[in-house]
Amino acid sequence: MARSYFLGDPPDPGRAGTAAYGHNHAGALAEGLVMTLSEAAAIYLILRPWSYLRSWGRALGALALLAPWTVIAAILSMHAGGVVMLHLLWLLCLDLIVASVALWSGVAALRRRARSRG
Repeated sequence: MARSYFLGDPPDPGRAGTAAYGHNHAGALAEGLVMTLSEAAAIYLILRPWSYLRSWGRALGALALLAPWTVIAAILSMHAGGVVMLHLLWLLCLDLIVASVALWSGVAALRRRARSRG
């Protein structure tokens, strides 16, 4: 994000209207970093990895909150600069990881249940 903000496309206050499409706006880096850290902290607190033992429900709940937020971020990224697009990429990767964790945990829970019955 910092590379995109400072080197790739620094903010230019002279751009207005449609000329600003696809370019970073002033403050985009700070906003992107705060949102990314907030999202990481929220997912960390929801998943609680220190006590995560086949808890597919937590991962599914995190995904239920994360998916609409990703859709909103995708809509907001239209005509946005590189920092906002990198934030969207972060969210898409996080969605994929949390979905994988939910699937992995769900399968593990089903296997454990099958073993305890048999």
